Amino acid sequence: MRGRLAGRRALVTGGASGIGAACCSLMAAEGAEVVAVDLPESRAAGEAVCARIVDEGGTASFVAADVRRPGAVAEIVADGAADAVVTSAGVSHHPDQSDLGDLLDLSVEAWRFVLDVNLTGTFLTCVEAARAMIDAGRPGTIVTVASVAARIPTAGVYSVSKAAVAMLTRSLALQVAPFGIRVNSVGPGYVATAMLEGVAQVRGSKGTDGWLGIWEERVPLGRLGTPEDVARVVLFLSSEESDYLTGSVLYPDGGYLLRGGTR
Repeated sequence: MRGRLAGRRALVTGGASGIGAACCSLMAAEGAEVVAVDLPESRAAGEAVCARIVDEGGTASFVAADVRRPGAVAEIVADGAADAVVTSAGVSHHPDQSDLGDLLDLSVEAWRFVLDVNLTGTFLTCVEAARAMIDAGRPGTIVTVASVAARIPTAGVYSVSKAAVAMLTRSLALQVAPFGIRVNSVGPGYVATAMLEGVAQVRGSKGTDGWLGIWEERVPLGRLGTPEDVARVVLFLSSEESDYLTGSVLYPDGGYLLRGGTR
């Protein structure tokens, strides 16, 4: 049986771990030739993800690149446009931040760090991939990764960056629609990843397990999300099943936003 992405080339940034790694695995299982992109220091993890995919009969390769660098994605797709792009590379905060919601005492360095990765990196990935699709005359899909934080002003610069990603998604979708390219976004809620554990550690007072428990209690469906929960939505947005959908943000959040998103 042909997979939903058979014959397509998928490029996933942040592909060495978390949501990005889950997207790589699921897209490969659905027939895509996967290119996992992540930082050089994540090479071992990224190559391990690709090795597991190959062991399971899929096709995958790892490319070390920094999405903040102009031209990085253009170089990767130079030998052929990617048909399905996922911008999963992201950070929650600067390593020196002690209060994720604070803006008044946030350093310019910390502000730029988060925006450079989450917004500029997403912008460059989207634009360079879209240009390659247009040049090749081969329209595809782009899925950005926003967050429920885009709707809730409690995570400081992270909320700002993800709100900007959501608007970037809509703006680009309008511009590239005439070329047959669809651009959508996922806005995950609390997902059990190393990034979320890092946020819990920064919160501090209640300990990592304490914060994870608190966040779990706030989800109407009663559990934290998994990277696979998000990857399945990404797959839908990357497949023909969503052919009439563009400029949308879907929220795999277990119902978290139904309660208005308390901190």
